[in-house]
Amino acid sequence: MRRFASPIKHIDMANTLKGWMAPNTVTADPNDKILVLESTSKADINKVYEEMLAEDTGLRIETIVHVVTLYQRICARLLMNGWQLNTGLFYAVPRFLGVIIGGGEVGCTEK
Repeated sequence: MRRFASPIKHIDMANTLKGWMAPNTVTADPNDKILVLESTSKADINKVYEEMLAEDTGLRIETIVHVVTLYQRICARLLMNGWQLNTGLFYAVPRFLGVIIGGGEVGCTEK
């Protein structure tokens, strides 16, 4: 198996997650608390492109879009062929959802 050195250089930058304490409703202990993440906002693929362009790597938007699209396509192909996927950023496992009907046909979960 070929291993590739990570081209990512670690830069000192402050990343901050905000959260608030809330009662843990799973336990009866009134002093038991959990930390709930405060979401900043939502980011779509265009936000990712914008942030990548802001890194000023010298790449044009067309190249960035091509590479990200290729990455997504390969990840989807691996998952759809039964691979467990660990990218270092996320871990994904394909799984079946639905109701087994009669002769093994997978049906809609709404039935």
